[in-house]
Amino acid sequence: DVPYYALNGCLFIEKIIVDNSNYFFTEGNCLITKKDSALVYAGKDFTIPSSVRVIGNKSFYEHPSLVSMNIPDGVVTISDQAFAKCTALKAVSIPSTVRNISRGAFFECRSLTSVNMAEGVVFIGEQSFAKCSSLSEINIPSTVNTIDVGAFARCSELKSVIIPSSVRVINGGAFQNCTSLASLKIEEGVRYIGI
Repeated sequence: DVPYYALNGCLFIEKIIVDNSNYFFTEGNCLITKKDSALVYAGKDFTIPSSVRVIGNKSFYEHPSLVSMNIPDGVVTISDQAFAKCTALKAVSIPSTVRNISRGAFFECRSLTSVNMAEGVVFIGEQSFAKCSSLSEINIPSTVNTIDVGAFARCSELKSVIIPSSVRVINGGAFQNCTSLASLKIEEGVRYIGI
């Protein structure tokens, strides 16, 4: 069993080959688990295949040259720290099949200015967009029911947020130290706001 971050920082692997494995397969120059269709690692010039259901833990962690990411339809979960500290990442498109954005998924993506989050996302995890210091706006889909602890903490350029009526829980520090936040609209439906 290979940890999801075992190949972290190996940015120049041009081709991934897996021979007769019961646990992994390759497609689009990506290493994928057979058990849960989780992307473990993407080599050089990768294309995330439609067979992927999970973007694995730390699979793109600290990737220095990743500028944009269109997550394909079919992905259900963006796992812990999947894109954390991708300092060149500017734009992300999240399809309607994604339900969970896990802990620290986009933590400290300092260049991130555009997040296109489609209707379908239910859970925005702990510190998932924390320290995205260039993010000035975020659309929270009307399918989201939980915004977890520190989800948008220290997004210092975030200016306006609308919390849709689908949201039931906003956990503590969700927008902590968002020093530019000038407009916050919370629609009826929220039952709990943490401190």
